[in-house]
Amino acid sequence: MNLKTKLISLGKKNKISVLMFLYKFKYSTIPVLQEYLNVTREGLFLIRKKMEKEGLILSFSYNNGFAKIKIIGITEKGLSLITSYKPHLYQTRAFYPSKFKETQFKHHIGIQQIINDLKYNKLEKYKLNNIEQLKGFDTTFEIRKKRLNEIDNMYIRTQKYPDLLLYVTYKKMMKKIAIELELTPKSIKRYKDIVAHHFNFIRHGFYSKVIYVIPNKIKSIEKNISNFANQKNIGNYIDYVYIC
Repeated sequence: MNLKTKLISLGKKNKISVLMFLYKFKYSTIPVLQEYLNVTREGLFLIRKKMEKEGLILSFSYNNGFAKIKIIGITEKGLSLITSYKPHLYQTRAFYPSKFKETQFKHHIGIQQIINDLKYNKLEKYKLNNIEQLKGFDTTFEIRKKRLNEIDNMYIRTQKYPDLLLYVTYKKMMKKIAIELELTPKSIKRYKDIVAHHFNFIRHGFYSKVIYVIPNKIKSIEKNISNFANQKNIGNYIDYVYIC
């Protein structure tokens, strides 16, 4: 394979990686995508410009009050291309700047940062140092779509699904681990309902463990979840990770 062929192959691989990531999350930021692809900022700039010219992605600037943040989103054309490569993917919507919700931004990008950490083997940070390999992951909308394919009813539609479902190998066996990123406290009733969902999922083998990722300053989240988890006898199935 000559250099030109290698570059074309790498360009196609990066394009598919960007589209697949944006298919799962709808939008991302330049630093997150740069880390995910393991490329330089200049390298991502070239990838982004080419994909924007092809109409596969779009970008717009979001001002969070401190700085402008470049948001990269997937278009209908981008969705069409990635589903042509991977026909098994579920139908979803493209990203539109008019639909961007500032209140969800920090959580949305936080989930993506967890994926980057796990991709580059920062497993101890999430108490996952005993797993052998991360095989893949599903986001909330993918989890819901899979469940609806199994049983299409209102209960499935209204269930609380985790932010991420990791597929990992442990002692050469496939395991599923739920990840929840909790940036703000919820009501006591909400925690009770969430733990009830975890109880049902764990009891039926949908996943074997839950990891809550929580800001250092909010200790009440672990306390409230632990209280209800212990009442349901699933306290040993839930871990807590604190982040800055």
